[in-house]
Amino acid sequence: MADTKTETEKQAPEESAGAKKPAKPRKAARAKAVEEAGRSYFDAISARDPDAMASHFHPQGIEDIVPLGVFRGPAEVRALFTELFAATTTVPRSRARSACSRRRTAGPRRS
Repeated sequence: MADTKTETEKQAPEESAGAKKPAKPRKAARAKAVEEAGRSYFDAISARDPDAMASHFHPQGIEDIVPLGVFRGPAEVRALFTELFAATTTVPRSRARSACSRRRTAGPRRS
């Protein structure tokens, strides 16, 4: 048999009754916390504040920067960036847009 329903009849009952669209889902609390931590870290980089940067590291955290070495814990990270900022006084201080996800935070890539 041929399909005899009209377009209005084919729609789901919620659509034909004029139901509202579902609201946009809110960011999960964990996602917001990750985003805030990422923004805080990048703000510390922009401000060239090694103490604020080191505060983001776990006492047993490891920063492995291949050309420079492996830095363990906040004290070594603080020392690294203190020395780095002292050596690079001409680094532009523009705020970069960052991408945050649940598990990783990354800044912009340069090609």
